[in-house]
Amino acid sequence: AAKLERVHEVVVSGRWYVHGFRSPQAWLASTTAEAPGACSLTLQLAERIQHMPLVKDRFTRGVLSESALRLLADTWRADLAEVFARDEAMLVGWALNLMHRDFKMVLNTWRLHADPDGSANSAQEQFESRKLHLSELLDGMGRLDGLLDLIDALDVLGLLFAHLALPQSYALVLDGQNAGDLALGARGRNQDLRV
Repeated sequence: AAKLERVHEVVVSGRWYVHGFRSPQAWLASTTAEAPGACSLTLQLAERIQHMPLVKDRFTRGVLSESALRLLADTWRADLAEVFARDEAMLVGWALNLMHRDFKMVLNTWRLHADPDGSANSAQEQFESRKLHLSELLDGMGRLDGLLDLIDALDVLGLLFAHLALPQSYALVLDGQNAGDLALGARGRNQDLRV
């Protein structure tokens, strides 16, 4: 909890910029030697916990687990702030008294009641957040990155495979652990392609 407070204070004060970093994430990664993804999560937790006073209190006192904190932070959104504040004591009670799996299920149910149109909005937001970018590198190569839903990603991969004329020994298969992961199998070896 103290770490989240220090992180929030540095971000709000702008000290990360004064020290020459281009972003709070770059500052945190340099300071902690954590992976960028872990730093993004820490920054999100540090910001969102400020909007959840009861959650913050219970986490600071060591009563609330970090996994419950993460679930609550993922649930909090600015457009749900008023409803979250109204129900925060109930949500914290669930977090303290239910098994993680059960708390996650109850929290998802609460979210549906708190924002019945949220799933439709989320689908629209997800659709609008799609992007694909190609950057030309100095060595004459290019870097392709983007954010696509699974169907669009498969379409792009199909076009890339056709354009690159990959041999028939390459095959796309869905990874059984995560439907969002694609594995490109070549001669018995698998290399994960995250989409």
